[in-house]
Amino acid sequence: MEPVPLQDFVRAVDPASLPRVLRVYSGVYLEGSIYEIAGNECCLSTGDLIKVTQVRLQKVVCEDPRTGQILELAPDFQGHFSPLTSPQSYTTLEELVSAATQHSLHLPIYFTSTHSIATKDRVVTEDQPLMLEAVEMHLGTHCARCVLGSGAQRVVLHLPLSQKGTFWRWKSGTPKTLLQVLQDPAYKDGMFTCPSIPWHSLILRPQYEVQAIMHRKFWHISDLHLDPNYTVSEDPLQVCPSAGSQLVPNAGPWGDYLCDSPWALINSSIYAMKEIEPEPDFILWTGDDTPHVPDEKLGEAAVLEIVGRLTSLLREVFPDTKVYAALGNHDFHPKNQFPAGSNNIYNHVAELWRPWLSNESITLFKEGAFYSEKLPGGSRAGRIVVLNTNLYYSNNEQTAGLADPGLQFQWLEDVLTNASRAGEMVYIIGHVPPGFFEKTQNKAWFREGFNEEYVKVVRKHHRVIAGQFFGHHHTDSFRMFYDDTGAPISVMFLTPGVTPWKTTLPGVVNGANNPGIRVLEYDRATLSLQDMVTYFMNLSQANLQESPRWELEYRLTEAYGVPDAGAGSMHTALTGIATDQGTLQRYYVYNSVSYDLSACGEACRAEHVCAIQQVAFDAYATCLNAFGIALTPLLTLLLASFLGLHVLLAQ
Repeated sequence: MEPVPLQDFVRAVDPASLPRVLRVYSGVYLEGSIYEIAGNECCLSTGDLIKVTQVRLQKVVCEDPRTGQILELAPDFQGHFSPLTSPQSYTTLEELVSAATQHSLHLPIYFTSTHSIATKDRVVTEDQPLMLEAVEMHLGTHCARCVLGSGAQRVVLHLPLSQKGTFWRWKSGTPKTLLQVLQDPAYKDGMFTCPSIPWHSLILRPQYEVQAIMHRKFWHISDLHLDPNYTVSEDPLQVCPSAGSQLVPNAGPWGDYLCDSPWALINSSIYAMKEIEPEPDFILWTGDDTPHVPDEKLGEAAVLEIVGRLTSLLREVFPDTKVYAALGNHDFHPKNQFPAGSNNIYNHVAELWRPWLSNESITLFKEGAFYSEKLPGGSRAGRIVVLNTNLYYSNNEQTAGLADPGLQFQWLEDVLTNASRAGEMVYIIGHVPPGFFEKTQNKAWFREGFNEEYVKVVRKHHRVIAGQFFGHHHTDSFRMFYDDTGAPISVMFLTPGVTPWKTTLPGVVNGANNPGIRVLEYDRATLSLQDMVTYFMNLSQANLQESPRWELEYRLTEAYGVPDAGAGSMHTALTGIATDQGTLQRYYVYNSVSYDLSACGEACRAEHVCAIQQVAFDAYATCLNAFGIALTPLLTLLLASFLGLHVLLAQ
C-alpha cells in the first residue's frame, strides 16, 4: 500500500470505517500541532503506529485567491460549490472556446461569468452556471449556444463569441455540498465558485481535529530454557540432556522439538526482536532460563551462570532498554523450591539485574524476588508489578504451609491500592500463572488457596490492572477474569516459549511448539492494550534451510476480528473459540505456535475453553461438567441416527 499524506487520509476517510491504524512512513509535523491526551506535546517518529478513532471537521477557511481575503465556514455550511477546471480566467467567450479546443476538450463545457450578461429575453446574473453546448451561426453572428437551467426551466441562449466576461470554466456535474467537495480526492487543492459567497473564485482549506491513540510497543519473551550442552550429533542419545532418555535422530543447528533451546536459537530470537522492533519502550522477560534436566545435573552455580548469560545477551542487544524480569520455576536450585525469604540466588540475580532496578526494588528482590517499578519515559500513569508466583506453585514444598509466602499478597494489595490513589494503571507480570493448563484436564499450577487469593485480588483491583503477562506453558493462550455479574474485567496473556521442548506432562499429546516471540502495542497514556503481534520460527524449516527465519504468525485484532486486546475484546474472541469451529481451529494452531496442525475436537474444545474462561478451581470443574452434560444429548442423537440408518439398510 502506497503511503499517503495524513491530510489526504483524513479528508477521504469514511467515519464509519474508524478506528483505523496508521503507520508513520515519513515527514514532519507542525510544532504544537500534536498533543497527547494529557495535553503534552509529543513527536511522531517513522514506524510509529497511531489508531485514528475519530475525525471531526472543525472549520473550513475559505480564501479569495485574487485578494487574499478569508472567511471561515462552519462544517454545516449550506452553500453549494462548483469546481473550476483551472485557475485561469478568460476575457471573452472566444478565448474560452479556443482554450477548450487546444486542450482537446469536447463540448459541452460549463462556465460562469463574473458580470451579469444581458440578452434580449433575460439577464444572466453573475456566477450563474451556463452550459456551452455548441458554436454556430445565429442571425449572421458566430455565437455560443448556451443552456441556462435544466428540465422545464431549460432556456437556450445565443451569446456572441465576442461577449466579454470575465469567464471561468467549471467541471461538469451537479454542484456539490461542502462535505462532498472536501471528501472527494479529485477536488484536492482545487478552485471553486459558490453563489452564496461573493467571490469569483475561492480555495477551501479544511481544518480537522483528529483523535488518535499513539501505539507504543513492548516485547514479551518467556521460557528461553537454554540447554548449554545441545549439540548436533549423529548419536541420537548425545544431542541434548533436556531430551532425557528420548532418541533425537534428526537434530538441526537451530534445535529440536525434543530438546530445549541451543544458544544459536536464543541468540537468533533476541536479534530478531532487535530487527523487528529495535526501540521498544521496555521488555518483559518472564523467566525459565535453564534446561529441563534433573537437579543433580544442574546445580546453583549453573543456574546463575545461565541467568547471567541471558541477561548479558539482552543488555548487549538492547543496551538502552529497560527490562522487567521475573524468575521462573526452573531458575532456582533445587528447581521449584523457592523460599519465602532471602537466599543466595535472589541476592545474585538482584545484582545481575541491578542496571534495570531501583534501589528499593533491589532490596525487595533480595527478600522475595518480587518488586514494582514505574514505567519509563512518558508513561507517567504506568507501573509494572513483577511477582514471584513460584511461591504459589504446587510443586514448591517450601511454601506449602504458609498463608502468604513472603507477604507478597499483602504487598500486592498495598501496591494496587496506592496505584489507584495515585491514578496509575498497572501491568502485572510473573512466570507461573494461576488457573489450569489448557492442553489437558485438571492440571492446576497454584495451590488452591493461593489461586483463590489471586483471583480475589484481580476482582478487587481490576480497575487499575491494565494487563497481566505470564509464561510457563510454552503455549500461546489467555485467561479471562469476570466480576460477579459475569462481565469481563481483566485478561491475562500467556506468551509462547522460545524453547521448542516437547512437554512430558502426563495427558498432553504432541506438546511441542515452534519458538515464539511477541510484541504488544499499547496506549502509553492509559496502558490499554491495542494489539498483540506474535512472530515465530518454523523450526523444521529453519533446520532444513540451515538458516533461521522469524516471520509474522498473526496479529490478534485481525485473527479474531476485535478492535483491541482489552478484556471485552478477548471475551468476544473466547466466544468465537467456544462456538465457531473455524475460530477454534485458528486458535488451536496458534496455541502451539503453528506446530500442531491437527483438528481440535469437542474434548479439545472443552479443555481449552474451560481453561481460558475459568481460572477458579470450582468454576473450572463446573465448566468441564457442563461440557460433559452438553455432549451427552448430542452423542445420544448421533447414536440414534446411526441405529436408524442400520434399520433402513436392514429393511
